[in-house]
Amino acid sequence: MRARQARYFSATSLALLCCLPGLLRAEDSQRGGWTVGAGSTTVLAEYYEIQASDCRALRAPPVVVKTRPTQGKLVINTTTGQADKPAKCRNVQVPVTRVLYHADSRPGRDAVGWEIFFQSRELGTRSVQGTVTVTARQPPGR
Repeated sequence: MRARQARYFSATSLALLCCLPGLLRAEDSQRGGWTVGAGSTTVLAEYYEIQASDCRALRAPPVVVKTRPTQGKLVINTTTGQADKPAKCRNVQVPVTRVLYHADSRPGRDAVGWEIFFQSRELGTRSVQGTVTVTARQPPGR
């Protein structure tokens, strides 16, 4: 019988729980909160998958926006990054899906939500919901 191969991913700002397959069920939802300066852009999350047995990078997990913000833009893009987990696969180049938030120029709160579709059955489909708080821009010189 063939042993199961663990796959890992990383997500900035919110996914310590997702880094431990089996801790959350696929239908579970994560909640997040972010603070962004007015007029700026920030990375809300990054996702990748890597096969631990041979450090083979898998495709970047697709992300679908489910709750569109009203005061800014949620942008999904794919880029290349370096794996940080598992330890033996550190610095292996992997395709990464990034979730970015472009804030408008006015302060306020914005609801966002998206789903991530992993190849791994253990990770499955994950849902993320959260609130972005847009703060007033600081005057120059402060």
